[in-house]
This record gives sequence, C-alpha cells and structure tokens, in this order.
Amino acid sequence: MSDSAENKYGDENKHGAGKESVAPADAPAAVEPLALTLSGEARQAVDILAERYGGVGPAEALRRALGLAAFLVEEAARGSVVVIERRDGERHRLVLPE
Repeated sequence: MSDSAENKYGDENKHGAGKESVAPADAPAAVEPLALTLSGEARQAVDILAERYGGVGPAEALRRALGLAAFLVEEAARGSVVVIERRDGERHRLVLPE
C-alpha cells in the first residue's frame, strides 16, 4: 500500500490499531463535531473496539473504525479482494460495497 493511502486511513498498521490516527491530507482543517445516538448494541461494539485499540476513548475508536471501513470500501472499489484467513487455514472472502 502506498504511503498516501497509509496516511489517509490511519497509522502504520493500516487499520488504526496502533498509534494515533492521521487525518487525511485532503481533510478540512477544522474538525466538525457530530452527535450520534447509538443503540445499546452499537455502543457496546464501540466500547469493545476502544478496549482492543488499547483503551482509547469512544470517539477515537470510532475514528479508527471509520478509517478502516473507508480503506476497505475504497480497496473494494479498486477491485481488491479482502480474504480473512483463520488460524486453522479456513478462508472467507469479505464482501464489501463498491
């Protein structure tokens, strides 16, 4: 993956699970607040992600998750295929919107 895609969607891990996320180069300078109402299930998912991302807050967990989702959707639009390979060798193709 190119450095520009790497910086556009997160840290060097390409999915935001390590260092702080890097804003896309083409992002507006100002940060726009966004208020969300989440179901209990969605909030629980955010909390789980926050814990797995090293104890970050919910806003950072959402930023990282959105960065990952944006990267995957963009790659699918380019014709890339995402395959999940489990420890036992079983493979599953991840179907994404294009």
